[in-house]
Amino acid sequence: GIGAAVLYVFLPSIPIGFPERGWKAWEPNWSPAGNLIAFRCIFMSSENWGFDSYDLDVASNICVTDQNGKQFRVFTSGGRLSNFSWSSDGNRLAWAHESDLAWKSISIWNSQEQTTETFFLSEEIQWLYDLKWSKDGKQLYLGASGAIFDIAKKELFLVPRQEVDGNE
Repeated sequence: GIGAAVLYVFLPSIPIGFPERGWKAWEPNWSPAGNLIAFRCIFMSSENWGFDSYDLDVASNICVTDQNGKQFRVFTSGGRLSNFSWSSDGNRLAWAHESDLAWKSISIWNSQEQTTETFFLSEEIQWLYDLKWSKDGKQLYLGASGAIFDIAKKELFLVPRQEVDGNE
């Protein structure tokens, strides 16, 4: 569409962004160190070729490659996913998973250890725009939900909503 950007990441014999070759990629986000790039991706096939943008979003994966396109990884296998977020040191990438119209888990990939850990939330989150890391990398703020996930404690804290009196 108008104003849309296309990401072309060339991998050994698999250029992402060329539907005729099978891969489509969007929402690129460089790590703070600039050595990795995360993006949404989908392998296009005859089964999903007619998908609209909503369908693609639901069926998309989170992928990461290095700046040379040589270490391409797919972390998810479709499903509704939140926007992903790099930690300030660029070593971890986080995203949330939706199931049955609620956000129920968070996954964190550690690029140094090459491991992914998934945490199941103690409360279902009904609304989630994006994830934001604390500066120290110990907590994730779950966007519009007002919830904070403490990674070390593996606990979700709901921030009480404040009523604002317009007469003050």
